[in-house]
Amino acid sequence: MLQGSAQLLGLLVWRVQREGAVGDKCEVLNKLETAEKEIAELRKLRSEDAKANEKVVSIFATQEQTWFNERKKLQQHIGALINELRVFEKKKDEAASKFE
Repeated sequence: MLQGSAQLLGLLVWRVQREGAVGDKCEVLNKLETAEKEIAELRKLRSEDAKANEKVVSIFATQEQTWFNERKKLQQHIGALINELRVFEKKKDEAASKFE
């Protein structure tokens, strides 16, 4: 009878250990599933961030090109005004020399 009780106790201990291991496996599997979901969400967020960054870079590049074009136009306009000023100065000097 003592031997049967020991075997029964051994079976109960083995069952508790097995269920504990299964419980641990379930817990580990739940953590793994949670981690996989978080990874998927982070990848999705990273993809969305990359798209948003691409749009920002595109907008900035377009604006920068507009600034360069405007600068070029202003430089050409300044050059034309300087040329007009030189012509005006030359005519003024010629008119002044005629009066002398």
